[in-house]
Amino acid sequence: MKKIIIALFVLFATGFLANGQDPYFSQYFISPSTLNPALIGKGVSNARVLSAYRSQWWGSSPSAFNTYTTSAEMRLLKKDNNPSQFAFGLTALSDASNSGLLKNNYFSLGFCYDKPLDFGKSQLSIGFTLGYGNRIVDRTKTLFQSQYGSLGFNTVLADNDPVNVAKRKYFDFSTGVQYSYSSKKWGINLGGAVFHVSQPSEFVNSNGRENALIRRFTYNASVVKKAIGGDELYFMGSLTNHGINDILTLGTMYKFKFADQHMLDRINVGVFDRINDAYVAYFGFEQKAWSFGFSYDIINSDVQTFYNSVQSMEFSIGWMPPSHRKRADSDRFYVY
Repeated sequence: MKKIIIALFVLFATGFLANGQDPYFSQYFISPSTLNPALIGKGVSNARVLSAYRSQWWGSSPSAFNTYTTSAEMRLLKKDNNPSQFAFGLTALSDASNSGLLKNNYFSLGFCYDKPLDFGKSQLSIGFTLGYGNRIVDRTKTLFQSQYGSLGFNTVLADNDPVNVAKRKYFDFSTGVQYSYSSKKWGINLGGAVFHVSQPSEFVNSNGRENALIRRFTYNASVVKKAIGGDELYFMGSLTNHGINDILTLGTMYKFKFADQHMLDRINVGVFDRINDAYVAYFGFEQKAWSFGFSYDIINSDVQTFYNSVQSMEFSIGWMPPSHRKRADSDRFYVY
């Protein structure tokens, strides 16, 4: 029985990789380096820290997916007589499935260069990330036939199983480009990126056959209508292609700006349709130094027939460290 369990797990893991699927956030606009390396430091004059937690199908047993990510970005070489800007960012991501049985950890260092065009109204950005990842199977999260007794499973007992799935380490490279246009009334953003350019090997099964990570292609776009008083209406979309998996998200967000003397700077409300997967409701607010966001996925795909409960939710938080300079109007917590 234990052999069958391990074999089924290995088949599932390798099949999962063959199809290709990186963690995906409903609030994709709060994780620059996982959406497009060319968005690192985008819209920030000094520095920005963003963090998010996603619980996917949190009502299922065992717990399906729990994903954490944190990124820190900083602008460099900014001079009044040089409109070009250079930024770098650090990102840490951890993804655990099946109550921690399978864990993926990823760390990256990213760089982005922004070049103004058309007297500053347009901007072209090019970025790339260098990453290190590891994939771990936690055997303490499994149960074996030899551990079963009259009182149930006893994990203190030896599993007596010679199968050992080793920890896998790998290095990675990703790159992207972004074009932005901004005027007093309108703004446009268009970008594309390629992840896992080097296609590193992420997993080795018991037969020693290596499986390379499939390249992931992402495309992001948004149009913003700026209103008098500071309100903004966004029409947003992103497309991810990873092997045979395509994720298309379309939606809109309205950002309501308060007067300067108000405790809050903005309140953000959005609705998104992740085509053939889920409807997403989003709410967030921004202060001068902090932001907070919450989203809830209403699943409408066939996955709801496999789990008793398929709720998914995300929490995000952002921080802009204090600076000797007054916060610029261009400073943003989110990227689009």
